[in-house]
Amino acid sequence: MATEITVIPLPEAAKRLCISPDVLTRIAQDGTLKLKIKTCDGQIMIDQEEVRRMAKALALRDRIWKQVAKFEDETIGTDEAKTEFGITPPTLYLCIKKGYIRADNQTSGGRGVKRRLNKADVAYVAELSRRGRGRGHRLFTSDTLPPHLDHINMGK
Repeated sequence: MATEITVIPLPEAAKRLCISPDVLTRIAQDGTLKLKIKTCDGQIMIDQEEVRRMAKALALRDRIWKQVAKFEDETIGTDEAKTEFGITPPTLYLCIKKGYIRADNQTSGGRGVKRRLNKADVAYVAELSRRGRGRGHRLFTSDTLPPHLDHINMGK
């Protein structure tokens, strides 16, 4: 039995998502999108349901960021981040390493470099984690990356 899908051209999908067609093209080409069709003339068509899912994830990201943006100009230490926001050490350090949480290596201490973290980024990761689907799920997808990484996604 065949399953019917509704597809839309990539430029239209990008317009609906309020992102650059170049960014959506990169997302489509790197295999992040579950279903895409390339026509014989080279045009990429995207499943309309996938566009709806992405729009929903982007809206969630924006809602969470609006809640935590008040912390943008504040910093927090790694120990404080773990206790205040309940982020596990592996998640915290992986997010720092990948750039999801911005960190300044400001001072040297007894056991190494003391990091000051952007408190808004820490709060964003904590909230995204709380809304997650349980252990082992991916916190970050192309549409839930923190807004400070948009310049990377937009190719700037």
